[in-house]
Amino acid sequence: MKTVSASEAKQRFAALIDAAAREPAVIFRQKRDVAVVLSIQE
Repeated sequence: MKTVSASEAKQRFAALIDAAAREPAVIFRQKRDVAVVLSIQE
């Protein structure tokens, strides 16, 4: 599972969505997990 910061997710949102087709991504802010992006199939 990939982990990215909230600011990186904001800057690279399209790439993050594309990557979600391969593996889920956890988004963190201030060292805490706050969201997960995953494909609709999951």
